[in-house]
Amino acid sequence: MEKNWKNFLKTWFRTCSTFLKRVGNRQKGILVALAVTMLVGYPYLHSFATEIDQAKEEKSNLEKKKQETELRLAELEKEKGDILNYIEKLDKELENLAEEVYTLNKDIEATNEDLKVAKEELELAKLTEENQYSTMKKRIQYMYENGQTDYFELILKSDNLSEMLNQIEYMSKITQYDNNLLGEYKELKQDVINKEQKLEAKIEELNGLKEELTYEQDTITRLVKDKNAEVVKYEASIDETESLSAEYSSKLAEQEQVIEDLLEAERKRIEEEERKKEEERKRKEEERKRQEEERKKQEQEKNNQGQEQNGGDTSSTEEPSNEEPADNSDNTSTTSFAWPVPASRRITSYFGNRNQPTAGASTYHKGIDIGASTGTEIVAAASGTVVTAAHSSSAGNYIMISHGNSTFTVYMHCSKLLVSVGQQVNQGETIALVGSTGVSTGPHLHFGVSVNGGYVNPLNYVSN
Repeated sequence: MEKNWKNFLKTWFRTCSTFLKRVGNRQKGILVALAVTMLVGYPYLHSFATEIDQAKEEKSNLEKKKQETELRLAELEKEKGDILNYIEKLDKELENLAEEVYTLNKDIEATNEDLKVAKEELELAKLTEENQYSTMKKRIQYMYENGQTDYFELILKSDNLSEMLNQIEYMSKITQYDNNLLGEYKELKQDVINKEQKLEAKIEELNGLKEELTYEQDTITRLVKDKNAEVVKYEASIDETESLSAEYSSKLAEQEQVIEDLLEAERKRIEEEERKKEEERKRKEEERKRQEEERKKQEQEKNNQGQEQNGGDTSSTEEPSNEEPADNSDNTSTTSFAWPVPASRRITSYFGNRNQPTAGASTYHKGIDIGASTGTEIVAAASGTVVTAAHSSSAGNYIMISHGNSTFTVYMHCSKLLVSVGQQVNQGETIALVGSTGVSTGPHLHFGVSVNGGYVNPLNYVSN
């Protein structure tokens, strides 16, 4: 920039020097004045050009940094979104696993009940077998004691052959009946034993499946916890990047203002120069007119001898006005609810202010957290109508029940929902199972109470 100005001035003065040799005195004066003006103004023009170039370069650098920051911010938001989508997918897997575990528990309960009945049947079969065996023993003892055990004796005591055969057939039928009945009881007993063994094997198999599903649940829950920790890191990076972007935006605005101020100052300087030039031109024109008038007057005096000429001048001033900006300032019974998790009274987080437990969680807790194992039953705190039964990325699987009089209860992070929208529920009725879906650090129920559009402390409505 400086080199260009020097070359321009050299060329300008060389041209002026050549031209001065060819023009008159009046034109020479104008050219000399113009050359001096440029020579005097050069340092300022050079300074302005340097400052405006530096300001524009700084603005360009800031725009580049801001663009890079915005790209990084978009990448972070996308990566965070991918993790949240993955967490939602894991929540769905947890929900499916919870449903499988719930079904297995019901199968185990039913099989245990069948096993209980089978054991009772076995005890009854054993008792019946013992009774039949005891009856046979008594009959044999009676026959022996009364001398009816010897077939030869029966033959000798018979009056005729027909009577003897009848006695033999009678004894044979009694013996056959006892043997058949005893055999039936033994067979029944064995059937019950086989049934009992099958039921016990089935229970063992179901418990094994439940153990596998529970292990898978724990694995996914830990994975969700790790992913939530990653979300925390991404949110910290996003906050830092947003702050950096805001800082660049602020600096960019300041730099744009610097450029605008420089341009405005240059515009005013040029206007002032033009105004001064115009004033100088007018002054010279007036001086020329005055001298012309003076010359004419002198000629008139010579002609009229004695005429006098008077002259004056006028001036005007303008009063500045200041305005003060206006200073405007702006003037500025409880209901008895049932405990929602009958199997657990352990409160892990109370209502009100708290430290953020995990990514996406609020620092002002609008309910209480009740710790319990996955699959624990959740009951309705009071009778009412289910108005929401859905899933969200933060609350996971959740339910909202209306109890009338603008009073609602909320149940969040469930592993499985057992009711649907529009369903009427009674106080104490099972509505869901405890889980760790949504933004959660582990299996628990978030229980909230809303009255007249605002959340209140649930412990004013339930007693722990």
